Amino acid sequence: DVMTELEFYDKKLISTSLVFAATDDAEKTELENDFDKYFTSEYGEPVERDSMMYFSTITWSVPDIMLILHTNNKNNTVQVEYKHKPGHQAKFEDDLDYKRGTIKTDPATQMFLEGDYSKPTGYDDQYGTK
Repeated sequence: DVMTELEFYDKKLISTSLVFAATDDAEKTELENDFDKYFTSEYGEPVERDSMMYFSTITWSVPDIMLILHTNNKNNTVQVEYKHKPGHQAKFEDDLDYKRGTIKTDPATQMFLEGDYSKPTGYDDQYGTK
């Protein structure tokens, strides 16, 4: 089985992945080795290899792109993930701003859509609005 995952941010594709479900451990190992050899021949040695419990991750870094090979020994899956670095950085910064409560909004949106502005002192008296 093969499954595709897509992630969009600000109407742009920033991440895509293919997930391969192998029928057994031998097929999973074969897929993992084939991808590892191919990506190493195309992009050079990986910048990182990591494993924990039944997961392993191999990462290649190409300008503006991260290519990640994930394997899961428990459910015999191999995932190839392509991430656009600038897109992920922008999403990360916006998420951080949101969590901090420092989202930048334009003044027109604040004034007219959100209505969180105040009139200058004496405005009502000067223009007779009350």
